[in-house]
Amino acid sequence: MDEWDYSPLILASICGHENVVRLLLEKGSIVSRDTFEGSRAIYGALTDSIRTLLLSYDITKAVDVTQPFASHISALFQKPRFTTADLRIGEFCLNRFLLSSMSSYFQTTEIDLSKYSARSLQFLFEYIYLVPSLDLNAVKLDELRELAQVTNLTYMQIAVDQIVSQKTAADINKAKNIIQHTMYENARQKLKSLVSKIIDHHITKPLDIDLTNADKQKLLRSCNADLVFKVNIGSTSHYYPVHRAILSRAEYYLTLFVSGFHDTAIFEDLEQDGVVDLEKLYMEPELIPVISLPSSDTLEVSQETTEILLQYLYFDEASIPPESAMDTLVIADSLFLDRLKTMAAISLSSIDDFSTVNISVYDILRAAWEFKVHRLEDRVAHIIANQIESFIKDPEFKEVILESSSRISARQEFDTIELIDDIRFHLTKRYAIDQEGGTLDPTMTRVESEEYLERLQEYEHYIEEMDLILQDLGLNA
Repeated sequence: MDEWDYSPLILASICGHENVVRLLLEKGSIVSRDTFEGSRAIYGALTDSIRTLLLSYDITKAVDVTQPFASHISALFQKPRFTTADLRIGEFCLNRFLLSSMSSYFQTTEIDLSKYSARSLQFLFEYIYLVPSLDLNAVKLDELRELAQVTNLTYMQIAVDQIVSQKTAADINKAKNIIQHTMYENARQKLKSLVSKIIDHHITKPLDIDLTNADKQKLLRSCNADLVFKVNIGSTSHYYPVHRAILSRAEYYLTLFVSGFHDTAIFEDLEQDGVVDLEKLYMEPELIPVISLPSSDTLEVSQETTEILLQYLYFDEASIPPESAMDTLVIADSLFLDRLKTMAAISLSSIDDFSTVNISVYDILRAAWEFKVHRLEDRVAHIIANQIESFIKDPEFKEVILESSSRISARQEFDTIELIDDIRFHLTKRYAIDQEGGTLDPTMTRVESEEYLERLQEYEHYIEEMDLILQDLGLNA
């Protein structure tokens, strides 16, 4: 901060250094119009492109543009938050579902890798768990190549050969970067197949009929799972075989698992020396935990949104159609999944024709307020400004103005209303008029042509119309 309490983000914004603004956002700077820093950075931005960048960015948190699912899987091997491993090979505690997804060798019950050194096994499992080091120090290359063949990991053998063939440290690092990208994409495809399997094996029952022990046992064995995930959809309950190791990506479920939540406390009894005895759990299916989504009055779940959630948790991708985006947003917020919230918000922002979806502009605005998604607030203001002639006649438009006004705590008489400010801004963009009455179009001369005066007159007309609405509502903004 400087002597006026201006942060680097504010200074970069008001001075017009767009590259610096982008860098600060990528490094995690938070922008919120509810704070001094955020509002000063946004409304004091020297250029429209900087303001657009600040508003279009994921305001609540800078999105990790790398591979978050890969980081999570690596942590399961390197620094697990709690015990999810159900298989021990040598000195390593491992997740059978992950190994069997990545390699057909681990789908059999006869696993014998005792002839291989601990160092070669470490490289193998780091490769499977997407640990990015690819460290070949002290590794016997011939043994590692043989291990790759035995475990049907052809690309691992190719990767090893690519690394050792490089001549310089720079070339080695470049090769490793390419290999890591391929590793991640290969893993994503394998996990997509796993999610397809989870969905294919899920069981549907009427709401008033519980899952039998035989159902539970069959369900979990199908995917080497350790949990049943129950989702109520309409008059039916849907049961999916899932894995604590993956669901823990959601802060909500991680808290349940590490806090001794009574339904999952059974795993403490099944654990010995860092490995959970899943076979014992399968033999006593009445002990198999069944978990569900957080209860919420606003949460409406469909099979499609359930599958979107599973896809996101397992491999960090989800195709969210606009008609499912609102429910996905609610689910993501309830599970504290900020990245999924952003993905849902992007889908909602892409709606151009609201007659094709069962969602109104006002629904999106209220969701943006409730879940603090500023990207959507700005998108709604843009839509209203571009169709202002119809919105000013809509009684519900007045209602949301009042709602926007009431969101300001201890509002003073002449405090601005966020929604109105945003609409005014987008009106100036629509008509290419700046706030001093000049043009925003640099190609235009200062000569007030007939066409320019018509635009200015229309712009001022709608500004006056909004002022009249505010006057009718007893508001000054």
